[in-house]
Amino acid sequence: SFDLNLSAPTGKSSTYRLSMTGELYETALGEAAQAELQDIIDVIYSAVSEKAYVLPPFAKPVTSDKLAQAYGTDVIVTIDDSPNSHPFNAIGNTYSVSVGDKVYAAAKGKVAYVGYCGTLGDVIIIDHGCGVFSWYYGLDNIERGVGTEVGPSTALGTAGRNQYDNTASVGFCVTAGKVFINPTPPQKQQ
Repeated sequence: SFDLNLSAPTGKSSTYRLSMTGELYETALGEAAQAELQDIIDVIYSAVSEKAYVLPPFAKPVTSDKLAQAYGTDVIVTIDDSPNSHPFNAIGNTYSVSVGDKVYAAAKGKVAYVGYCGTLGDVIIIDHGCGVFSWYYGLDNIERGVGTEVGPSTALGTAGRNQYDNTASVGFCVTAGKVFINPTPPQKQQ
């Protein structure tokens, strides 16, 4: 484990530009989609009583080494080629994979939520205790149900296609105390 400091990304981050239809924007990123995501966060945290956040050592959830988008990446969305844009920040890491690749639990825990979320697609959320949850999204198939105990080598499901740009990818993010944090632990200084 390591000490956790919650802070906004610092320094210059990369920018990812994305164009989508107004219909997809409303379904995936609009107010109703954001409220749906907040509802899921509220549900998984409804039984959490711990106030100390201890992160387990996380393994990478996929075998791919290609990081398509890192936590904190600026995402600029344009709708129907309009000149207006909508800025977001990536809430986790997105890995480029092949459709059907296995997705694994990043640490020991218990499945707390399985379902569809307009913002993330098919998602599975694992409770690691102490108010820490890992999220795996953009899945094509989910192989575990709520209440299932998992370990870092447990297959959770298979990769699907990203609904925003139709690429094969898997998203991985971590929440602590209802806040999305960098899922990549800081490296120890030498």
